[in-house]
Order: sequence, then structure tokens, then C-alpha cells
Amino acid sequence: MLCIAIHAGDIVRFNLPPQAIKSTDRRAPGFRQQFGEMAATVQLDPLPLPELRERMVVAVKRLIDMDTWERQVAIQQVEFECITTIAQQFRGLLQQFVGGEK
Repeated sequence: MLCIAIHAGDIVRFNLPPQAIKSTDRRAPGFRQQFGEMAATVQLDPLPLPELRERMVVAVKRLIDMDTWERQVAIQQVEFECITTIAQQFRGLLQQFVGGEK
């Protein structure tokens, strides 16, 4: 599960606008119990894009098995090289075929 959150210090650091706790949110009772009835909430949306992007990258990287990822990148590179070689060989054959008709 990917979880990106606003931390208490973010509200001040990024001057995020507070909003009331949504009473229709099923998580509201637990939030009120943990943080208080009048606790302010904020959304991720107002977080500056570079900060949000960095948090997402960090969160996603935690989910990736980097050894497997790097192995797949290496395999992909070999496959691209093979495809490029085959395409060049086909171009050469086509040029020979077309050139031979003249």
C-alpha cells in the first residue's frame, strides 16, 4: 500500500490552508479520537509539486525490489540492442534488394 501524508510541520512549512474534518469520512471518528475534535486537516493537493513528486518517488521506490528492477533494466537494454541490430540488418537487405533491381 502506498501512503503519502502531510506531516504537522508541513502545514507551517508550506503554509497549507486548513479545512474542517469531514464528518462523512469513515475515518473521521478515529482521526478525532487520535488528534482531537478540533484538529485541522489539509489535503495533499496544495503541497508544492516538487515536494509532492519527491514524496511519491520515495514512497514508490520503497515498494520496488531494486535488484529485480536493475536486472530487468539490463535485460531490456540487451533486447533493445538486439532489435536495433536486426533493424539495421533488414535495412541492409532491403538496400541490397532495391539496389539490385536498378
